[in-house]
Amino acid sequence: MKLLLRSCSVSLWTLLFFSALLKVSGAECNRECDSNETTTTTTTTTTTTTTALTFESNPNCTFSIGNNISENGSITGLTPGASYQIFHNCLNCCIQATTKPEVVLNLTVDEITTSSISVKWIKPEGNGSSYKVRWTDGNMNFRDHVTETNVNISNLTAGVQYDITVTAVADDGRTEGHSAAISQYTKPEVVRNLTVTKITTSSISVKWIKPEGNGSSYKWQMMA
Repeated sequence: MKLLLRSCSVSLWTLLFFSALLKVSGAECNRECDSNETTTTTTTTTTTTTTALTFESNPNCTFSIGNNISENGSITGLTPGASYQIFHNCLNCCIQATTKPEVVLNLTVDEITTSSISVKWIKPEGNGSSYKVRWTDGNMNFRDHVTETNVNISNLTAGVQYDITVTAVADDGRTEGHSAAISQYTKPEVVRNLTVTKITTSSISVKWIKPEGNGSSYKWQMMA
């Protein structure tokens, strides 16, 4: 009878141990952590990179995503630009966090006119929801929000240099990665009213009116 009780006792402790292990490693979110709990109770702050989430908190607290448990406050091996529910074992609740997306690849100018610049790029590795495109002529700043991997920037001034950046946005629609950048001039307009003013046996004088927009100089070519 004693042997039977001892055997049951061991089985019970084994069951409790594995239940606790499952609770830690595969914890599910039953509720979101309150902002006051994570800030005042455990002083939790989150640092994000493209593949890791790092937490500063009570040293006795751990964080986990499924079976991925934090080591030294950092959960690594994650997908760039993805949103995660991180289980906070001290508070038995979850924190929402998102890794930064990677930088877009091969940002290039596709087409140039006197009033527009078209650029394109390749989607970076990992997740993402959209892209933020920003451009400036040095005096004014502009922006656009797109979901495609190309954009036509219009209503520009002829002959002006524009600095353009493209930034990937993560799954949460807010977290941004680092930007890829490129600079490009729009084409200048055609000179106006080109006319001959004087002709001699060995020379021809011409004049014209400066075109709309900006420009630094003029190139001429004579065809016989």
